Amino acid sequence: MNQTPELVYPASPRNPRGLFEFSNTGMGAKASVRNLRFHIGRYTYIVFRSTAVHDPETAGVEVSRDGKQTLIECKANVYSDTPGVASVYHVDEQHFYEIQNIDLPEIARDELVY
Repeated sequence: MNQTPELVYPASPRNPRGLFEFSNTGMGAKASVRNLRFHIGRYTYIVFRSTAVHDPETAGVEVSRDGKQTLIECKANVYSDTPGVASVYHVDEQHFYEIQNIDLPEIARDELVY
């Protein structure tokens, strides 16, 4: 299924430093949280994925503006017309590892979304 992305940021390729913040944080012996944060105008977007040995994986996007947050939950390989559920889940783990090597500013642990 080919769809045009709803959001592309930045609009043209450029150095990600100064645009994004990132965290790949261990949350115990067998759990981790990955967040990628960026801002467009008054909106803040956090793409997240969390994994834990004994809990289901979670992923999605938190969008906030003026102190109000909306969570868009991603479901694995689900095509959906349900508001608030992403049509296709594809937060590829490999992309987070590639981002980690860019040396972006780190998101503080108390600001993580999971």
